[in-house]
Amino acid sequence: DGTLDVKVPADAFAHTAGTAVIRLSATLADGSPLPAWMSFDQRTGEFSGTPPSPAAADLEVRLIARDDAGREASVVFRPQTGPIQSASGAPGPMESASRSLSTTAN
Repeated sequence: DGTLDVKVPADAFAHTAGTAVIRLSATLADGSPLPAWMSFDQRTGEFSGTPPSPAAADLEVRLIARDDAGREASVVFRPQTGPIQSASGAPGPMESASRSLSTTAN
């Protein structure tokens, strides 16, 4: 199946203040907008879409979590097309995520 269906785990980003509101956003790794075929629902944390070709799906996405004070953390990953994988430990579409999180204050 050549569709993209990736859900960001609810605990992907944690905040030291349990009551903090974290908002998600996404761009390509270089900061440009996501391609027209890819959508990201900031409320549910789900990426979806159908790439026009397998090569079009070979890209790096930056997922950004920002709190109300403007502090942010981000991760760059390569989404994989196919069905959402369960959290049972099987490799999922975010398995190739960069494990380094960068935090910056704005």
